[in-house]
Amino acid sequence: EQGHWTVSQVAECSNADSASVRDFVARLVRGGFAELDHVTVVPRAAIPSYRLMDNTGPVPRIRRDGTVLPEPQNQSMWRAMRMAKSFTCEFIASETTTPQRETKQLVARRYMRELAAAGILVAASKGKPGTHKVFRLARDLGPLAPKVLRMHAVFDPNANAIIGNLQGREVQP
Repeated sequence: EQGHWTVSQVAECSNADSASVRDFVARLVRGGFAELDHVTVVPRAAIPSYRLMDNTGPVPRIRRDGTVLPEPQNQSMWRAMRMAKSFTCEFIASETTTPQRETKQLVARRYMRELAAAGILVAASKGKPGTHKVFRLARDLGPLAPKVLRMHAVFDPNANAIIGNLQGREVQP
């Protein structure tokens, strides 16, 4: 039946092991995103089948107890930038501040500075004394927020080259 699935079916279609899938499915059930549909009894086993309650929107980030984690701060800022025609760091910080989490102007400014350096944002007007610099999107990359990475590398200035493997990780606000 369409919409019904088992842990083993999901594990076969993904790069995740059954234990990880089982853990995530339990989170989905606790959070009300999925429910146990039926149990098929076969010799020496009972195989639960599940179905999603709502198949719209992105995959939720869920704690083990089923509570939903807030949207990552960079994702909130990116969504606000995509919706506004032009914006300041102060505007993005205020638009993405919620009762659960404050977006500090410094965090918005750092993220926007990185996006501007990458050519994703451009200055729509220069900030003059007493005013804020206004930005706009130069490149709308899509719904997922660009990630700012911190790279770790060994650089040889004699050869003007990176030696070994370049390793990076996302910088969290």
